[in-house]
Amino acid sequence: MSCHQENLAQTANPLRGKNVGAVVDNDELDLLGRLSQTRLADFESQLEQWLAAESGLSLSAEAVQSRQNHTIFVVSFGVWDLWSLIGKDYDAARQSIERRIARIMEHLDTLSARWGTSNLKVILTQTVDVTFLPGFDATRSSKDPVQLLAHWNLKLREAAAQWTQGTIYLFDLNEFLMDRIRDYQLYAAGIEEASGLGQNLDGWTNVVEPCVASGFQVMMSKEQEPCEQPGQYLFWNEMHLGPSAHHLLAREMYRGIDVFRLNATAGI
Repeated sequence: MSCHQENLAQTANPLRGKNVGAVVDNDELDLLGRLSQTRLADFESQLEQWLAAESGLSLSAEAVQSRQNHTIFVVSFGVWDLWSLIGKDYDAARQSIERRIARIMEHLDTLSARWGTSNLKVILTQTVDVTFLPGFDATRSSKDPVQLLAHWNLKLREAAAQWTQGTIYLFDLNEFLMDRIRDYQLYAAGIEEASGLGQNLDGWTNVVEPCVASGFQVMMSKEQEPCEQPGQYLFWNEMHLGPSAHHLLAREMYRGIDVFRLNATAGI
């Protein structure tokens, strides 16, 4: 698939410590008492940036139609949203999740209306269990994040199934991550499952630690050298997948979209 990519995702590394990333709605940070958290462009702001740039193009009606037919929107929120909910009242966190999911779908409706098409093509990713990220502190309660993950992905699946302004391919990012971790763990234990997990064909040597450490202490000491074999580490830093994992992720998405398209054509 030959593509031109426009990436509006943002991450910041404030002076006080670890990276922070964009959430669906910055207003939710205020409602949950995250008044001091660094604010990046949320989904609405990113969408407005893209629409403003798009409206500045001088294109013929035919060119606009071509862009509408050949543009795939990838919307991937949730990791930083769940991260912001850790330690908050569980019921309040569930309600916040439901508001955020509703906002995602509202913004997709806005995109459809503003861009003038009801045939959008969207890749929407379910989020991951943040307790498996290297940046998660094991001393913090891990019960609520797991329950919140399940609630987030459930509500996202329900919302995506009801959306009518185009086609959504919903990718299970958490299953992808868990399979990579299980594959290596089974391989290390000398166990191979019928599914093929346990062979470690991707050549991982570390699925727990990041290739590059970050945070206040590392930043101040300027010792941010990457590991010697980045391709053998599942994680690049405390919160992000590494290069090999991204390659595999793209391959899985491409394969999944192909199957999804064939099933849709067949009416399945």
